[in-house]
Amino acid sequence: RYINLSVDDYANMSHENANALRSVGVHCDDFSINRHVFNYATQSKQIKPNDIKTIVGNYDCVQIFHSDERLLKHVLEGKPKKIVVYHSGTRYRQNHEYYNELFKDYKQLTDQTEFMQLGKMSYIAPHTVLTSKPKRQDGKLIIGHYPSNPSVKGTDGIEYVLNQFKEHFEIRVDRTKVNHEAQLKRMSECHVYVELFAPEQAGKQYGCFGVTAFEATGLGCHVITQNLNPKVYEDVYGACYFSLANDKESLYRTLEELKDVDRNMLLTPAGFYINHNIESTGYKILELTK
Repeated sequence: RYINLSVDDYANMSHENANALRSVGVHCDDFSINRHVFNYATQSKQIKPNDIKTIVGNYDCVQIFHSDERLLKHVLEGKPKKIVVYHSGTRYRQNHEYYNELFKDYKQLTDQTEFMQLGKMSYIAPHTVLTSKPKRQDGKLIIGHYPSNPSVKGTDGIEYVLNQFKEHFEIRVDRTKVNHEAQLKRMSECHVYVELFAPEQAGKQYGCFGVTAFEATGLGCHVITQNLNPKVYEDVYGACYFSLANDKESLYRTLEELKDVDRNMLLTPAGFYINHNIESTGYKILELTK
């Protein structure tokens, strides 16, 4: 029996982790203190902080998400059998030494390859249940970018570079925030999706693909994104299915190569769905947390 806990479940990560465990027959309940602002179709149930200590003892494994120390106090009061911590986002990136020390006695995992060089943890990529959607077969290739947070995703830089290729592609950049269902719909129309181009964040080197890259690929888009530590992904899953652009030169080069590409070459390989389907992820979570 597993229980997943978050304060704010960024990218619906805790809930999707629970879904993966449930897909392979594991009892997993997931709770979050706050509801998600993106209004996902399904998300973790809400819980009050003081209620956490009263229930965690009923589970074999408590999973704390997003390096959140606010949860640890309540979890420890409930005397859990096992604790697993998932590191993600700015909180860990900006202060990893502190969180490494805070959670040193527990098993630690991450879905961000860049963090593997910052602490002792195991890597697990997101999964997707999405399937490829038909694309427009005539006219220019559609390249899209719909950021959840323009400053984090590097939207200004992405838009500047994409505008240099207007004569070759139909460029769709929209900063309007929509609910998750609408976001998936507009991504699904793109032949190519640019997820991320932000080599620096808050004064620190930055750049690792997130859940959106897996969603867009699952929908049949070719994804351009970043990965500062590609060997981490390759060691676990093999060849990467994204085009990686960690600097302006590689971003320009990737777009140049796409100008004359056969659009049939952009179809999502079957290996992506084998590696990142919900069941394979559920079994990997079990392997990494046992």
